[in-house]
Amino acid sequence: MHRRRLLDELGWDVVQVTAADMRTEGDRHALVLRVAQHISLRLGRKVRVRAPLSVKQLMDGRRSVEARWALVS
Repeated sequence: MHRRRLLDELGWDVVQVTAADMRTEGDRHALVLRVAQHISLRLGRKVRVRAPLSVKQLMDGRRSVEARWALVS
């Protein structure tokens, strides 16, 4: 807990992820929504959550580089 408190003091947001969060597609989606909510609160803007990419899509070097946080005004 010392590290967690130190990160909080440094202004970091810490999201705890467990094996249960990664178990099913639904669990992973709920985790993504939880992380997006934390980011939205920090930025003061809604963060758009997109459909997950397949491994093939992730590996495709032709994929355009987008802003890491797609923001919705």
